[in-house]
Amino acid sequence: MLIDLRGVSDAADFFIICSGTSEPHVRALANDVANTLREAGHKPWHVEGIESLRWVLVDLVDVVIHIFRQEARDFYALERLWGDADMSRLGDSWTAEETGEDDGEFTFAPSTKSLRNGQ
Repeated sequence: MLIDLRGVSDAADFFIICSGTSEPHVRALANDVANTLREAGHKPWHVEGIESLRWVLVDLVDVVIHIFRQEARDFYALERLWGDADMSRLGDSWTAEETGEDDGEFTFAPSTKSLRNGQ
């Protein structure tokens, strides 16, 4: 899930929210995000939650990535807290160009491409 907070909050421009099904899954997602960001030349400003693996937060200042265990995501319900913001579901594919699909939705690409809503 991508939440566009521009004009709604000063907390960040975007929240990216995803879920893992277990602690190993959340760890794998967090490690993959960290490795992908590092490869793209981005260093997080702050990372927390690695110890508990219920909610890992990767803060890039303008973009904050939240990786939840499903139970924690259901409990905190960030999508409902930011209900007045524009939201887009992220696809499972890397990019529309690589998969040959273009459904107008965001996809998280492990590259330096900027996030744009179907543009």
